[in-house]
Amino acid sequence: MTLPVSGPISMFNVATELGITAPAISLNHPWVRALAQIPSGAISMFSLLGKSGNFAGIGNVIGGAIQMPMPFFGGGTNGVSEVEQTNNGNGTYTIQLFLSPAPPVYTGNVVLFDSTTGQTVVLTYVSPGNWQNLASQQILVPGNNSFTLYPHT
Repeated sequence: MTLPVSGPISMFNVATELGITAPAISLNHPWVRALAQIPSGAISMFSLLGKSGNFAGIGNVIGGAIQMPMPFFGGGTNGVSEVEQTNNGNGTYTIQLFLSPAPPVYTGNVVLFDSTTGQTVVLTYVSPGNWQNLASQQILVPGNNSFTLYPHT
């Protein structure tokens, strides 16, 4: 989803975009500031127009990776963004998310939910545009995968 690019916008819209309950959100919430790409100082609802705090898409897994634009917190807008899965050979998989360009402010964790496999993994921030974690089972499967990215504490 993406917030409207024009017209009125409410904190309820922002909360829904971020998956936060409305009473727990304000313009100074760190995820709201990251979404607006304004880490400090003055911020307004206009700063949030057209922003995307989650991403849902369908991508084809080729060679263990999905490569496509994944707009998320102001990053991931070009075609070299990817979700990559590597079989470590010991019953674990390294799952990595690379967003290019890197989101300018968001450094929190990211949830990858693959509705094709029903698997979820919380990816930990590593460096600008890079999140990763280990999973005990395969998250992505060959072929089309329907998946969602959203922020996580």
